[in-house]
Amino acid sequence: MRKISYHTIRAMENSRNCSIDLLRILCCFLVVCIHTAPLYQSYTQLEVTEGQKYILLGLESFVRVGMPVFFVISGMFILNKEVTSLYNFYKKRLTSIIIPFIVASILHFSLKQYINNDDFSMKGYMLALVGTTSISDHFWFVYAIIGIYIVSPVFSLLVSSLDAKKASLILKIVFAFILLNVYVSPFIKGMFLPEIGMWLLYFISGGLITKLKIKTRVYTVGFVVGYLFTIIASYINNGHFLPIDLRQYDSGINMYIFAMCFAGIFWSINMKVKGVCAHFITYLSSATYMIYLLHIAVQIIVSHFIPNYWYVGSVFTYTISMSLVVMMVSFICSAVLNWALVDRITRLAIKSL
Repeated sequence: MRKISYHTIRAMENSRNCSIDLLRILCCFLVVCIHTAPLYQSYTQLEVTEGQKYILLGLESFVRVGMPVFFVISGMFILNKEVTSLYNFYKKRLTSIIIPFIVASILHFSLKQYINNDDFSMKGYMLALVGTTSISDHFWFVYAIIGIYIVSPVFSLLVSSLDAKKASLILKIVFAFILLNVYVSPFIKGMFLPEIGMWLLYFISGGLITKLKIKTRVYTVGFVVGYLFTIIASYINNGHFLPIDLRQYDSGINMYIFAMCFAGIFWSINMKVKGVCAHFITYLSSATYMIYLLHIAVQIIVSHFIPNYWYVGSVFTYTISMSLVVMMVSFICSAVLNWALVDRITRLAIKSL
């Protein structure tokens, strides 16, 4: 094997395409915003202006794209890599998911017990792990991504062999399936469609989208259309104007268009960043998983020091500023925990396995 020099490695790093790293960071911030912003339905019951209600509607519709894009990004990378060893694949992927989760879940469980004036017990913690949201609502993501990683080698074999034409056809089938499942089947008695997890569909679609040669401006148009449709669907759903649930934030066709085109914009842009900035973006991107795991605990603690009553008349300013604070504190905590504990245990576990 040809030895790569230090200077060659540095040149490769300095010319790194940071587009997807930046997208991952942005989506992490959007997910923090989801849990920081007040819920639209509750907010409309307060004495606020119509303008503030519309601002929150637009804000909530936008930040919700963060979670679907996370699954799309995972599919982009995992489904386009050849799995030569199932053992090595599972060892690396599952270890890097489970060990940070264990550390973060213990911290969340300890905080939960402290708030409830209960003692920490390992038995109670183990029982809480059985439920996907027993410790914290946002931990469902970990259980979902573990399940997807377990079956991903099968889809990797299928997706990696596809050309652009076949990938486009499958994406059209997924599009049609969502349309039928969400908007048609509720009106047809006895119509049955197989249950396919939406997060798995986003994951598979992420692998497929890398096969396409679509221009950035086309993705941009789809991004705007998907966002506008999300706002409209949110308004209709919150007003109960239709007899069906449009499922606008995860399963709706509006969000599928929105998320896929959002990811497509960054995938189609070859954004070159050099030097220290490139290294920082890469490091922050690699820390987003731990930031996600910690941010609810951080938000609970931060809310004790920063008042939140002023969100009533300044929902946009409150959501962005509070989310930035939570994101920054979560990043600092994740950096310390990763350096002191998580990275060391992960490396040891991978080496021993």
